[in-house]
Amino acid sequence: MKNVLKLSLSALIFSLLSGIASAQQRVVEESLVYDDPTVAKENQWVKGILLGYYYSNADSSVTNSSGTDIRTQQKFSQPAAQAFVGYGNFTLLGSYEKKDVTTSVPNSSVSSSTTMKEDGNTYGLDLRYLAIPLQQKYFVPYALLSYVTSHSGVEFNTYSNGVQKRNFNHAKGPGIGVGGIIPLTNKFGFRVDIRQYQLKTYNTNNYSASIEARNLEYRLATTTAYYNLTEGVTLQVGGTYSYLNNIANSTSLGLNAAIGISF
Repeated sequence: MKNVLKLSLSALIFSLLSGIASAQQRVVEESLVYDDPTVAKENQWVKGILLGYYYSNADSSVTNSSGTDIRTQQKFSQPAAQAFVGYGNFTLLGSYEKKDVTTSVPNSSVSSSTTMKEDGNTYGLDLRYLAIPLQQKYFVPYALLSYVTSHSGVEFNTYSNGVQKRNFNHAKGPGIGVGGIIPLTNKFGFRVDIRQYQLKTYNTNNYSASIEARNLEYRLATTTAYYNLTEGVTLQVGGTYSYLNNIANSTSLGLNAAIGISF
């Protein structure tokens, strides 16, 4: 009789534990976070692309022949793209932004008004880990490992020994970040995150042999809202705020919009 009771009690405990585990699994599988187009369900794949434009209003400065920094402001809108692939709690996201802008440098006591044209490309890569075990109903945290590389050229309407002046700027480095997905409905939600990059930069030009190299801290905060138009088709809009730590005239505010397809 005792053995029967023990077996019955063991079966009951096993049944309760299985029921709890099954309920927890259902909660995970039914989480609204899986309606984020960049999130894959457990043991499943997700992949997709987004195409759009971004607008930026950035502070900058140029140095004139007297060594004086002149503050300028850049405003431009350019194409951008993103591709992603994910499995389970991990997603790899790649991004591209093109830069092609003409900037007017204001008059100063030591410099007349001039213009400069800047063009370049920025590539970014993020590996995101979604902390599903820590999820709440309307918030799921994640961690980011990132890498960015940027190259641009600046062309001035000034000349040195008959050669038009052109500067070349390069920056690259790894970053880390944290963030979260805030799924509000099965169609609508937000992503927010902050990152810090350790950049190695160097600048050269076509009229001297000098090379300026230094290490910089680049900080970036992003907010993105997504809306699922249909299954697999998503509209995204967002904003960015970035700056270089301890560097004057380096703040940038950006807005972006994109439409994407996920599979």
